[in-house]
Amino acid sequence: MNHDATKHESGEIIGTHWPVLADLPPLEMLAPRTLAALTPELPWFNLPGGRALFDQGEPADALYIVVSGTLGVVVSTPDGGQQLIATIRSGETIGEMALITGAPHSATIVALRDSELVIMPREIFDRLIAEEPKFLTWLNRLLVDRLHRTTLRTASAAPNAAVAVVPIDRSVPMEELMGALIDRLRRTGKRVHRFGDDMSGQPIEWYDEIERCHDLVLYEARPAEPELDGWSRFCLRQADRIMLVGRPLSRIPDPLPMAPIDKGGRILPIELVLIEPDRAGRRAHPPREPERFTAIHHIRLHEDGDIRRLARHMAGLAVGLVLAGGAARGFAHIGAIRALREVGVPIDRIGGASMGAIVGACVAADWDDDEIADRMHTAFVRSNPLDDYNVPWVSLFRGKSVDRLLQAAFGDTVIEGLWRPFYAVSTNLTRGGMCVHRAGPLWEALRASVAIPGVLPPVLHDGEVLVDGGVIDNFPVDIMAAERKGPIVGIDVAGDRALMPGSEVPLNRHGVIGWFRPDTSPLPGIVSILMRAGTVSSQLQTSIAKTQTALLIEPELTEVPLLDWQSFDRAVEAGYRQTRKVLEQANLSALGLA
Repeated sequence: MNHDATKHESGEIIGTHWPVLADLPPLEMLAPRTLAALTPELPWFNLPGGRALFDQGEPADALYIVVSGTLGVVVSTPDGGQQLIATIRSGETIGEMALITGAPHSATIVALRDSELVIMPREIFDRLIAEEPKFLTWLNRLLVDRLHRTTLRTASAAPNAAVAVVPIDRSVPMEELMGALIDRLRRTGKRVHRFGDDMSGQPIEWYDEIERCHDLVLYEARPAEPELDGWSRFCLRQADRIMLVGRPLSRIPDPLPMAPIDKGGRILPIELVLIEPDRAGRRAHPPREPERFTAIHHIRLHEDGDIRRLARHMAGLAVGLVLAGGAARGFAHIGAIRALREVGVPIDRIGGASMGAIVGACVAADWDDDEIADRMHTAFVRSNPLDDYNVPWVSLFRGKSVDRLLQAAFGDTVIEGLWRPFYAVSTNLTRGGMCVHRAGPLWEALRASVAIPGVLPPVLHDGEVLVDGGVIDNFPVDIMAAERKGPIVGIDVAGDRALMPGSEVPLNRHGVIGWFRPDTSPLPGIVSILMRAGTVSSQLQTSIAKTQTALLIEPELTEVPLLDWQSFDRAVEAGYRQTRKVLEQANLSALGLA
C-alpha cells in the first residue's frame, strides 16, 4: 500500500484488498481458503487521531481489528468526566464483547494516533463463530484475558511518546533547537526519532512501526503561519502533547493555530517554549495569556543547562521539587537545596505551600545558594515579618510587613516569567477547595500561600477569599505527580512534632502580645497555635504525598519552633545535614544520576 498519511482525515472506508489477513492475529489461524473468501468481504478503515470510532452506549454492529496506530478506551465517570482505562495497539480487537452479548458498547473508543482498522460486520463474525473452531478458540481466550483485565481495571496512563513541535513563525531556529535537543535526549539513553516534513506521505503503519522502535518521536511541523498545512495537522493527530516554539517577541496567534484535540478523555496539553536571548537578564520574558499553556519553558540555545532541562521535560525525566510549609522550619529547605545541587540533582520544576512556596520561588527564579540564603535571612531574620500587630477583627497582624518583604524580594516578577515552571498553592475559602497559582504576579501568589487564617489577612482575588495552602494541602506533591513528567523530590519540614508545651519563642516580648503572656505558661501562644493549625493539613493527605516521591527528605527540626526566625542557621544546617544523609543512602538512578 502507498497512500498519503496526510490524507483520509474524514475516517472513510478506503478499500477491501488490504492488508494481508493472514498477518492479523485474530485471523492468522484460519485456513487459506477461508482467508481468500474473506478478503473481499472485510473493508479497511482509516480513523484520524482524535476521532471516536464509536461512543459508549451505541449499539454494536461489527468487530474491529487494529492494523496500525493506537486507540484509547474511555469510560464515563460519576462526576460527568471521562477516564482513559486502556490502550489498544495493532493486532488487537474491539467490539467483540458487545457483539456476543448484544448489549451496547460499554466504552467510547478514540484514536490516539491516525489508525487503520479492518471491519468485520456482525454477519461475518457470527458465521466464523459457527463454522471455524479455531476462531472460536481464539475468541474464548481473548474473552478470558479481557475479563481478567476488567476485574483489575484502573486508570491507564495515556501514551506519552509522541511530541508535535510547532514553530510559531519562520524566525524560530528549529534546526539548531532540534539538533541540540535530540543530542541531549540521546545522552539520557532515550531512543529518539525525528519526523520532518520530508517524511510526509508514508503509510500510517510506517510511522507506527518507527514509534514502536523508539522511546520518543518528535513530529516537526511547519511554521504555523498563516495556518497549519496538511503535514502539520497530521503531526498534531499523532501527538500526545504539543510544544509551540517561539521567541519572546513572537506574536502568539489568538486563537492558537491548533484547536484543542480530545484524545482519550483529555485535551492534549499545549506547552510553550520561548527561546530567550543568550544574554537574557535575571528574568525571562513572560508571554501574554499564559493560562492557554500547561507549561512554559524559557531556554537559551547556547546554555547547556537550559537545553538539558527541556530535554528532560520532553523525555518524562524532569525532576520535580515540592517543598512543604512550616514557618521558620521552612529555612531547612535552603540547606536541603544546597545539598541536592552539590551532588548534581537537577531541579526542573518546583511547587510548594506557604514558606515552601517562597523558597521554591527563589529556585525557580534561578538564584544560587548564596543569594537564596542572603535574601531569606534579610527578609525574615534581620526584620520580623510579623511585627505589625492589629486589632484582631480579621487577623492578629495587618500583613503589611509580609507584603513589603515579598515585594522587595520578587518585585514585579510574574510566575510565567520564572526560568523554571513553578506553582504555589493557596486555599480558596469561598469555594472550599485548592487554588493552584501558575501565572500572575509572583509576590501576590506567595502572599496568598502564606496567609494563615487568623494570623495574616486573607487575599482577595477575583471576588474570592484565599488563605494559606497548608489548610488543605501543606505538602502538595499530588499536583506535580498528576503531571507525570518525571521523578519528584519532596522535602517535608512539618512531619515531626512541631508544637509542644514549653517550646514557645515570643515574637516580641516587648510587644502587645508579650505584655499579656505569663512568663511561666507552658502553653504555646495563640500565633503558634494558629500557624500550626493553618498548615497541618491532614495526615492522610501527607502520607499519600510521601508515596508519590522518588526521594523524601524529612529534616529533624524538633528544636526549631515555628516562630523562631533566629533559628535560621540551625534550620538551614538541619536541612543540609539530613539531605546529605539521605543522598548517601539513596539510589539516585531514579533522578538520572548514577
